Amino acid sequence: MKKQEDFFYVCVKDPVGLRRDLLLSSKALLDSLKTFELHYSIKAEKTKLFHDLKKVFDDILVLDRKLRSVLPKVKVPAAVVSPVDVESVKFEPVAVKRSKLDVLEDELSRVESKLSSLK
Repeated sequence: MKKQEDFFYVCVKDPVGLRRDLLLSSKALLDSLKTFELHYSIKAEKTKLFHDLKKVFDDILVLDRKLRSVLPKVKVPAAVVSPVDVESVKFEPVAVKRSKLDVLEDELSRVESKLSSLK
């Protein structure tokens, strides 16, 4: 005896739009996975570099202890610092260097103001 298969049909309105939405969702998911992998690899590299840095610091501490044990013990006299008259020192304002982000924000605000004036 043959096994009879039952078919079930569903009416889909705008199948092209549905397919496009599914493909866009798949693309967004793949972009998210790509970003996750990038962050994961950066985290692994950061952990490795941190471990290497810690090892270098430990080596520096060991070498510093060896150097201090070899060097003679010498007392260093404390340096005498004369007080400076605050009124005699003139402070000049320093021009603040603007970052690229500040420049872009200013340009964006100018463009937005032009757009609002056009409306």
